[in-house]
Amino acid sequence: MFTLSARAALSVEEQVLSTAWSFAQHMPRATEAGGMLIGHQPQDTTDLVLDRLTIPQPTDQRSRFRFRRSQEAHQELLDLYWMASARTRTYLGEWHTHPEDVPVPSAIDRKSWKKALAETVAFHRMGLLFMIVGRTITRIWYGASADSFPILIAEFPTGELNEQTPETRDPIHDAAYNSHAEASGLHETD
Repeated sequence: MFTLSARAALSVEEQVLSTAWSFAQHMPRATEAGGMLIGHQPQDTTDLVLDRLTIPQPTDQRSRFRFRRSQEAHQELLDLYWMASARTRTYLGEWHTHPEDVPVPSAIDRKSWKKALAETVAFHRMGLLFMIVGRTITRIWYGASADSFPILIAEFPTGELNEQTPETRDPIHDAAYNSHAEASGLHETD
């Protein structure tokens, strides 16, 4: 559990971390990866539970030092999680990787975080989380408004590279990924 405020805490599910860590840029040519952070607020609390995330989609733009999320592809996943959870899972923020040991938000990160906070907090009524996975350290920031820079709330060692086993795969994500791969002409056929 990590503290968000005097009245709220954040719980991060292990599956979220292991999935994000599987994209850590350990290899010299590995590209940045990222997506949305998804979770819920347990009933009658101000706490947040981060229990899902979207992973890179075929329509994302990725390079060694940059990740640009496809709004449409990730929004489709968020919508599916929302409906499958009886409208309890929602957008909690953004995550991506950096090709450095200890991640530091870039100028682009700072600008996009401020924009996300300005667009989301008034509607969402809670702050946003921003996670950057570095090669050795993973950090999570929490922003309550666009008027101030998000504060670092968690820092811990980045885990080992993990392969997703069939037992941990997410059928909602897999179905949407395959749909976008086919639509963009990137889907491999037998």
